[in-house]
Amino acid sequence: MKNKFIYIVTFITLITSSSQFYYSYKFSDPNFGNSDFFQYAGMVEDPFTSKSAESPFIYRQFTTSIANFIYSNGIFYDTEISFKTDRETQRIFFALLTSNYLGILFCFFTLIYFIKKYLNEKSIILYFFPVFLISSSFGYVFNGLSPLTEGWTYFFNLIVFIMLVEKRLTYFLIFIILSMLNKEITSIIFSIFSFSLIIYQLKTKKSFENFYVRTFIISMLCFVLYIIIRVVIFPTDGGEAQINIKNLIYNLINVNFDISLVKQGILSITSLIILLFFILINNRYYDLIKDKMTFSLIISIFILFIVGLMSGIGNNIGRIVSSMTPIIVLISLKYIDLKYEKNLPF
Repeated sequence: MKNKFIYIVTFITLITSSSQFYYSYKFSDPNFGNSDFFQYAGMVEDPFTSKSAESPFIYRQFTTSIANFIYSNGIFYDTEISFKTDRETQRIFFALLTSNYLGILFCFFTLIYFIKKYLNEKSIILYFFPVFLISSSFGYVFNGLSPLTEGWTYFFNLIVFIMLVEKRLTYFLIFIILSMLNKEITSIIFSIFSFSLIIYQLKTKKSFENFYVRTFIISMLCFVLYIIIRVVIFPTDGGEAQINIKNLIYNLINVNFDISLVKQGILSITSLIILLFFILINNRYYDLIKDKMTFSLIISIFILFIVGLMSGIGNNIGRIVSSMTPIIVLISLKYIDLKYEKNLPF
């Protein structure tokens, strides 16, 4: 059978991820660390209305719209779960979790397709190693497969990154605009990432590619559009401190580096620790400076931490950065085998 290998990979991905989905549904509780669920729950019940949630949650309609479709059509698995709540809230919980699971599947299958396209190996291990790194990471276990918006954020971050490395500007534009409907963080990530690539080119004095200038402008314009929508066109109460310049500066100056920030903001990004480990054991320390994607990734994560501190989100910085896990995992492939590095388009 010509596509036998792909069928095997797809089947195993579905089986392993569905068991994680069931576990999350059965034993997770949004009261412990995922309390944003209660904002999104109102959006699932009553989408596209300003009173269903506060800002900035109200602008994240992509995941909740899919969840609304699931909820409205009565798709529900009725069983006893650890999250003690009424039946209607349980139905919303299931719908949001299912929506995120679909986003995770799109992320996994996009990753598998990318590896097949460029590496074309017949080793199942190669395909499942990146999936394993994502599905076993702290951010994925705790926030990725959860009743929030992280599942689709994983997908959008990955697909926009792939469009960036493949230099497909039209699709980059399409997907980053779609990502704004899910979560504004993707436009922030790629504004920083594109800017870091520009800095890399200026630093190394290699041939300058205007493509990264274009992706930087597109990403910045998307974020500016989001701010205009949030402040001018459809203003909604909530999160005012996140867009107040004085408050942002105050948070940065008065940041408190407590143990929870270290544990959940830094140590929880296990995929980054693994990437740095690969670099260490392969004695490729200079890639942190010389490899453009690795350099840009590290700079982007550093700046994201600063942005997170400025916005006052505390140890939630780890959740924001962990949404880049698929990108980190993809870059990690460069350090597994030299032949993979030669075939990858970055």
